[in-house]
Amino acid sequence: MLENFVVDYWFWFGVAIILFIIEIFTFTSFSLWIGIGALLTGVIAFIFPSLDLAMQGFIFAIMAIVGVGIGYKYFRSQEIQKKKINSTLNRRGHQYIGQVFKVVEPIENGKGIVKVYDSIWIARCDVDLPVDTRVKVHNVEGNSLIVKPLENS
Repeated sequence: MLENFVVDYWFWFGVAIILFIIEIFTFTSFSLWIGIGALLTGVIAFIFPSLDLAMQGFIFAIMAIVGVGIGYKYFRSQEIQKKKINSTLNRRGHQYIGQVFKVVEPIENGKGIVKVYDSIWIARCDVDLPVDTRVKVHNVEGNSLIVKPLENS
């Protein structure tokens, strides 16, 4: 029955379009790579119109497996990159850890103000410090920077 079934390149282009549409609605990126395999199979079927259905199916299977493998490897590397980056999104104070700033209002009784670029932050320190003392941020607690004076200040 399938011996007389003729599959030309339009069939594979249609399969690719259907898979791309599925990808748009599912956001899985799985259908994308299989769709690319179908698209490439369509291109090969266009270039070599004498390929029979079994050979086209074999080419599609290989292209889909390779595509899914490439997609897996690509997205896996993206996940690893995301884990390597210590995101400070929504934790603005954490990006200042290790940086040096000046005290603009004296730190007395453990609390004062430091200038951080174009803004000011509450600073906490276990020693009292006068204005213009250079301090290094060691930690963040809530909306306060935990600072320590530099030795050469």
